[in-house]
Amino acid sequence: NFASGLVGHDRYTCIDVPPTGFVVAPLATVAPARVRQPSLAEAGGLLKNEFLEAQIDTSRGHLRSLHIPARRGNRLSLLVAWRTRQGDQTVYSAMDATDVRMLTSSNLCGLVRARGHLLQSGKKMGEFEVDYEVWRGSRIMEVTIRLSHLASINTANPWAGCSVLRLAWPSEAARVIAHSAGRSAPWSNSSSVAPELIEIDETAYRTHYLTGGLAFHRRSGRRFLDTLLPVSGADNEHRVGIAVDLPYPNLAAADFLDQRYALPLTGTPPQAASGWFVHSNKKNVHADLEAPLVNAAGQVVGLRLFLTESGGKSTSANIRLMNNVASAQRVDMLGNKVSELSCQGDQFSISLRSHEQTNIDVLWASPAE
Repeated sequence: NFASGLVGHDRYTCIDVPPTGFVVAPLATVAPARVRQPSLAEAGGLLKNEFLEAQIDTSRGHLRSLHIPARRGNRLSLLVAWRTRQGDQTVYSAMDATDVRMLTSSNLCGLVRARGHLLQSGKKMGEFEVDYEVWRGSRIMEVTIRLSHLASINTANPWAGCSVLRLAWPSEAARVIAHSAGRSAPWSNSSSVAPELIEIDETAYRTHYLTGGLAFHRRSGRRFLDTLLPVSGADNEHRVGIAVDLPYPNLAAADFLDQRYALPLTGTPPQAASGWFVHSNKKNVHADLEAPLVNAAGQVVGLRLFLTESGGKSTSANIRLMNNVASAQRVDMLGNKVSELSCQGDQFSISLRSHEQTNIDVLWASPAE
């Protein structure tokens, strides 16, 4: 438990959780000791926590700069625009903010909301509302975009008349990598479809763009990127993440696709205060649960995992599970055995090729309840 405090009228607690694991944290019956922690939002559009500092432009409403505390140099800038084609030229509207205000400022959360118009040659092309939000302990700044009253589209080409999220980074030499479906590849051409994560590698540091399910992206020049913001009826809200130096970027991008939710727990608390379901000792190998394995008597005798190598390099990994393992084997998509894996205690070892994806059937040493 590394932080606790009020966000609006509700009290929140931040807790570190093991990878693919759980922590049992009963509600406190007494108020915790007050620890002095700085607020995460300041007047003038500044958002900051222990990992990042974001400056929101108070006159335009865009993300003017993204910094690392105590280090010089902008990592990324971001704005919302209406994109059109005028002959051979691509023209972008400008953001004109009518209101930039701090909605939340506590030791746990900082939230700044910007509202205004999209202006192109003095003409209003639409209205925007953008929320910039940071939480203590998180390397991700969440950006929520809402658009309304957009200009009509007079072309069948979606890139010739559309609303976009436009990103810019400082160096033309940066290496841009698109991650999709557990695979990664350098992105040098003009368009990319359905990446969960776009990584801007500047050698000394990495900035990550978590697309949140937005599917169509286009590079413009060596250091610009446009993301198409589709609008259909009342569906005009989009959510993306901007992150710095994520240790496990692919897992963070997959996790970001799910909105936060509350799950009430009932019954007797388990004896263990924390634990894990599946843990990999290599950050480029992650596991997804496909399904439990059940015998004829209805007992859970194991599980099927789907392993992915996401770093683009061959590796060997140890996969540790929540129960002792009797056997583990590669299987094809029909469940037919491909090869046997080495097991010991609660873990098994596996070698994976670059970008390999495979199913693994694991049988417990004793049936699980």
